[in-house]
Amino acid sequence: MTIKVLMGRPTLPRSKAPSVVINPKLWRLQFNSQCMKLFGEHVETSDYVRILVDDDKPNTFWVQMCGATSEGAVNLVPTGPRTRTCRMRHLMKDKQLKFQETKRFDVTWDHPAIAVRIDMVT
Repeated sequence: MTIKVLMGRPTLPRSKAPSVVINPKLWRLQFNSQCMKLFGEHVETSDYVRILVDDDKPNTFWVQMCGATSEGAVNLVPTGPRTRTCRMRHLMKDKQLKFQETKRFDVTWDHPAIAVRIDMVT
């Protein structure tokens, strides 16, 4: 008898760079711990973010910390000690995202916007 490892669906390898994972099937945007560090002290004062878009940059969006009563506020849910997730159905519809598999994108800090910038270039 041969014993073998049963593998489920493939998962993304862990990233040590600040990044987000977009899961189109669950309509979720997940922030890794390095990405959450970019937000700095804003993470401790708010559990909400808002997603910003620019029509001139169709493959880019920004995520900015905000208050619960801010326009477009989306609840940020802890998924681990240093990771968070939020829903992004409205972004997927606005950007008309067509990919079906889960994808990771690196993020950068945008000082003027006080937000993380995500360029969805694969």
